[in-house]
Amino acid sequence: MTIAAQFAGTPSYSDFPFKNSGVSTIVSGSPVKVDAANAISASNVAAGVGVVAAAADCDVCVGFALESAAAGTVLRVRCCGPIAVSKADGAVTAGTFVMASATAGKVKTQAAGSASVGVALTTAADGEELLVLVGAAQNA
Repeated sequence: MTIAAQFAGTPSYSDFPFKNSGVSTIVSGSPVKVDAANAISASNVAAGVGVVAAAADCDVCVGFALESAAAGTVLRVRCCGPIAVSKADGAVTAGTFVMASATAGKVKTQAAGSASVGVALTTAADGEELLVLVGAAQNA
């Protein structure tokens, strides 16, 4: 479709490079999610943020692949918002929704009935910094 090709090629402030950390090709236009098994954490700082194609109807996705990418290669992903740095209030796993914490400057894993502020792109223990893809609020 011509429209898709025109918009996919237009750079956006929310286009970010991610590594396809899966074992199969991510097809252009596919929703992608953070690969929690290959996320940046205190013990895995050099890995970068890995993504894989969404595999289930309810996967927490961070954006859409703008081009096809073989396993192990880098691709551009059009995300829903900018990336922010925060600190974890309790353990936070990459690929999960996070919500504001009552502790200033921190976010925590989203609880049922609470609004999210984004999706964690990295895994962090309590008090560690993490990357958050800012997104529209969504109730759990």
